[in-house]
Amino acid sequence: MARVWAVWNDEGLSNVKLRIEWLDDTGVRVRLDDISVDERSPAYSLLQLDNLETPEGAVTARVQGYTYLNQANPQRPALFDDFYFAPAGSVTVTPGPTSAATTTPTVVLPSPTPSPTITPESVPAGAVVINEVFYDPPAPGGDPDDEWVELYNTTAHEVDLGGWVLADHIGEDVVPAVVLPAGGFAIVAASDSFRSLYPAYDGLLVTLDGPIGNGLANGGDSLWLRDEGGQAIDAIGYGDDDGAMLPPVPAAPEGYSLERVPAGLDTDTAADWFPRAAPSPGRGVSIRLIYLPLVKTNP
Repeated sequence: MARVWAVWNDEGLSNVKLRIEWLDDTGVRVRLDDISVDERSPAYSLLQLDNLETPEGAVTARVQGYTYLNQANPQRPALFDDFYFAPAGSVTVTPGPTSAATTTPTVVLPSPTPSPTITPESVPAGAVVINEVFYDPPAPGGDPDDEWVELYNTTAHEVDLGGWVLADHIGEDVVPAVVLPAGGFAIVAASDSFRSLYPAYDGLLVTLDGPIGNGLANGGDSLWLRDEGGQAIDAIGYGDDDGAMLPPVPAAPEGYSLERVPAGLDTDTAADWFPRAAPSPGRGVSIRLIYLPLVKTNP
């Protein structure tokens, strides 16, 4: 059985497919199995191929999330999450993948608390990225309280964020001495309302007693992550604000987040970012091309 969750909602795309390409030992295709979702939707849909049988002569299966373009550079790409390719009966299907003054933050560590290890003395730009930004929550009059930013450690080392600064054009927040695990995520949230909005989140959480920066503007803003020495590690500009990026990332609709796709992609351009209808703190989007060797067993 093979399955993947997929979402597509752009006129520039014609459909999305889950494809299994069976290859022989020379890399030549033996057979192609696929299934598609033909109707656009902002929600994730399940694509699943059951009762797959390995064709004679196949030694490798190439699993692909696939889309066709109606036009170049669509605004929203096809997104794929949670690929599975396994013997029938071994996978249980689960529900799909579902914003002026310096403030004093509090920190909640997941359990168990990770043990800090020696980390590099200097963290290069891009080692930790701003991976997702939720700046326009659907809460009139209460936007700043519900804003949050997701940080992602792209390195194989733990990084101590103590003394780092998250800032917009006017205000900034100093991050306390908290260790971000290798390949791990941390959420910097404006207030404790994050806990009620995302009760299932159990990762690293830094809660500010006030807005992020001066409060992230819905129409456009710039956001910088700087280390304790003031070096810019990462930045994003969106909407009508080109202070950190030119051109800036197009603004997302109310209730959407902006997220790097895939997680950690950092070309310092707006092309890294896409709107996400279902914000996903602590869960980065991955895009994978998988080659799996086939193991045959005697019946």
